Amino acid sequence: MKENGEMIIEHLGMAVPNPIKMGKWFEKNLGFRIIRELGTDVEGVIFMADDRGNVLEIANIPEIKPMDFKSMNPLLIHLAIECADPMSEAKRLVAAGAEWIGEAIRNDYKGEKILVRDPYGGLTIQLVNRQKALKQS
Repeated sequence: MKENGEMIIEHLGMAVPNPIKMGKWFEKNLGFRIIRELGTDVEGVIFMADDRGNVLEIANIPEIKPMDFKSMNPLLIHLAIECADPMSEAKRLVAAGAEWIGEAIRNDYKGEKILVRDPYGGLTIQLVNRQKALKQS
């Protein structure tokens, strides 16, 4: 718990149609660690974290319509993953069931950005290798 009014992001959450399948795919193919899992794809939730401890919640809550990522522009909502070779990683993810989108339409900060969609939720995954990485302070 933070003191003195300091605030940090605890997690980012999204309503998705298949959270358990999607979370397991993220674990197997992106190296996320599942830290909590409850329920099924019909009504369930997964909290997962990357190696830095950033947490993503994906859930299917019957009272809430899941996001339809496939109907959205891929850059409207995306999860950016830093990696050394975005093209190779994209090809590996497509072989694991992801949908190929292609290169990002904007690349203001140089480097390489390749877009794919996960096979269970349709969330855009932006694979990034910037010339100057974004850093956490």
